[in-house]
Amino acid sequence: MNSPFQSGFGKLSDRAGRCRPKSGFLSICLLLVIGLPAATQGETNVASSAVMETNRIYVIDARTEAEWKTGHIKDAILIPYDQIKERIVEVTTNKSAHIAIYCRSGRRSNIAHESLQKLGYLNVENLGSLHDARKKLGVSP
Repeated sequence: MNSPFQSGFGKLSDRAGRCRPKSGFLSICLLLVIGLPAATQGETNVASSAVMETNRIYVIDARTEAEWKTGHIKDAILIPYDQIKERIVEVTTNKSAHIAIYCRSGRRSNIAHESLQKLGYLNVENLGSLHDARKKLGVSP
């Protein structure tokens, strides 16, 4: 016994019956071919962002703005040590992010280091002074 679906196709002419399913199939294939690269590209970008976040090191200068203006490590972020608890979220909220901190002598970067550890940041390194930080990071003055 034929279903209503099958009998509907039976009423179509041979030519129409042959073309409709093929065109529907081709439309679906075309949508898949066009849509998949875009979907895959979006996933790749998200994955790339995650990798970049994992590999990135946030270098934080814990000195004052006046000290910062006398010289600092290129691409470092100025957050004075006494503001680190409130302002670290401007840099990252990822508790696994790699964070390296320096100051003039190492004392303030140590305080900032301890503050971030208390907030739950796991990969924080005290680079010490600006001079030591430059050596450890391999950057020139």
